[in-house]
Amino acid sequence: MVPVGSPQDESTAQLLDRLREHVIPEATAGTEVRAYVGGITATFGDLGDRIASRLPLFLAIVIGLSFVLIMVVFRSIAVPIKAAAMNLLSIGAAYGVLVAIFQWGWLSGPLGTGGPGRSNRSCR
Repeated sequence: MVPVGSPQDESTAQLLDRLREHVIPEATAGTEVRAYVGGITATFGDLGDRIASRLPLFLAIVIGLSFVLIMVVFRSIAVPIKAAAMNLLSIGAAYGVLVAIFQWGWLSGPLGTGGPGRSNRSCR
């Protein structure tokens, strides 16, 4: 099976899931064969899933450590709370801008990003 859409297309992710959950287990049932889905698209999909699963922990550690450090330096509770809130707001704004540019295709002409990151094509 070969995806017709772009690597970041939802249909490509569905194809990878279908291969891993249905096609490969059925094809290797009753044997000792271990089959994997490979290639750059599968690798980037797995990497993206891994990063997304660890992102909340990473953000909690960074904001928690900055909270403790600011609390020790300023000997206040209000300043680190405000700093943590501003960190969360700035992270949210940065991810919002990334989504607007790369997924929705805003400013794709001047920035040369090639348009939105999805396609209307489906898998064969």
